Amino acid sequence: MPIFRKNFTLSHFKERKEKNCLNCNAQVHGRFCHVCGQENIETKESVWQLVSHFVGDLFHFDGKFFSSLRLLMFRPGFLSREYLQGRRMSYINPIRMYIFSSAIFFLIFFMLMPSNVNDGNALVSQVRNEIEAEIDSLQEKIKTDSLTSQSKLDSIALLKRDLEILSLDSNYIKILENRKESFSISNDIDSFTSVEQYLRYQQSLPEKDRDGFIDSKMKQRQLYLNQKYKGDQRSFLKKLLDEVLHKIPIALFISLPFVAFLLNLVYFRNKHYFFADHAIFLLHLFNALFVFGLGIVLVGALGNGKIPSFISSVLNIWMFLYWYWAFKGFYQQGWIKTILKGFFMFIMTSLIIIMIIFFFGLFLTFTIA
Repeated sequence: MPIFRKNFTLSHFKERKEKNCLNCNAQVHGRFCHVCGQENIETKESVWQLVSHFVGDLFHFDGKFFSSLRLLMFRPGFLSREYLQGRRMSYINPIRMYIFSSAIFFLIFFMLMPSNVNDGNALVSQVRNEIEAEIDSLQEKIKTDSLTSQSKLDSIALLKRDLEILSLDSNYIKILENRKESFSISNDIDSFTSVEQYLRYQQSLPEKDRDGFIDSKMKQRQLYLNQKYKGDQRSFLKKLLDEVLHKIPIALFISLPFVAFLLNLVYFRNKHYFFADHAIFLLHLFNALFVFGLGIVLVGALGNGKIPSFISSVLNIWMFLYWYWAFKGFYQQGWIKTILKGFFMFIMTSLIIIMIIFFFGLFLTFTIA
């Protein structure tokens, strides 16, 4: 990597005779501006020079990224300590690394998620098995209760009809599922088919008999979802889950100040650590967790063989140990204190992240279209 940095970062492009920086207009002493760092070279570039710039920036980034990644994974806490000591140019910025690693993780995660077709086939099979089990149950009851056998025979006939239609048209499963599932925030709005109808009815009531603000908003939302998704709760929940999963990097980032505040309390005797120092440590820690998660997802895509299962187990154990190893590497305390504080922070961090994701889900439930 140093070879690429030498060849491309210190370019051989023609230097300008003028000594004013074109970016910030500062007086340039040498080839680079001491204020903004821009190279004082001619603005007209050939195609080869553009390609050279691109390759140079690419390998410069890759060099920083992979060297930072290696240190992140095999020397927990080291990058954070380097950052605190001012040695930063040799490593990728932790925020840039967080954005990059989270984007790569979720890009691959959603690419490897089971397709909707497979989910649908599994659901059809599940519903078919449930119908067949219900038919068997009714037939057993007929043997012991002949007085009501006719109603049970009618039910069996309807269930067999459902099976026959389902075998011809898998989309019929939505009708079957709607019999069992609905947006059941409240049961007293079954007579309404739209939000407008519900609001007109509320306006016709005396003010003292109308639903309260929160109750009214929940019922309106229920009616909207029933109308929007035609009672198909499963489709809405799938969309909600996708939206929540996409918000996890944001949730982790939002959790940073809260977890950093707790770290400030837990390590209050270490006067040389400031709030921002704890935040940098957490950014590196979350970056490592994304890398572990990516490894587990990729191994899981290989199947359930012995080798993938072994690698997955190793990654899970490594991730568990890494948490405490990172605390030890950054805060430089004994193992007993590290384990106790690390365990406490693991519980608290998990609770904070779960609460933030819960509020994201709650918010999206009432805002998702």
